[in-house]
Amino acid sequence: IFNAIKICRRNDIHTNIFLILGFPTETQKEINDTITFGRRCKADLMGIRILVPLPGADIFDYAIKNKILPADLVDRYARGELGKGFVGSWPLFIPEGLRLSDLVEAKKKAYLNFYFNPAWILRRIRYYIRHPERLKDDVRLFRALPQVLRFGKTKGAMS
Repeated sequence: IFNAIKICRRNDIHTNIFLILGFPTETQKEINDTITFGRRCKADLMGIRILVPLPGADIFDYAIKNKILPADLVDRYARGELGKGFVGSWPLFIPEGLRLSDLVEAKKKAYLNFYFNPAWILRRIRYYIRHPERLKDDVRLFRALPQVLRFGKTKGAMS
């Protein structure tokens, strides 16, 4: 990944990374590694989410088998027992020994670590000098930042 991003940068190709927290055996050390990964790999933009176990995915089957999620989850959702819509009602995967608040705090820390990095800010300024039209597009990104830092996600984001 590091080499791919370096090659992209050399060829003026914009890079985005998408990271996920909350895998079943994930340790605090692995969460900390994820938090610092974005900054270390020097991608242009980063997104980070908490794992969402969806039907048909191995993680969903794992969660049902290990009684992390109820076996009738899909039926409950279909009957509207989880709430309206998908966002905010479908459960996230929280590894044993962790709380949702631990993962949300880790996301906030990852965003702070990535976007408030002086090296990233300098790279971004250079990018806007080469591509001034992109600044307008990224204003939306910057407007969402206070909400992300406060709640760990943007409005309407699943996790």
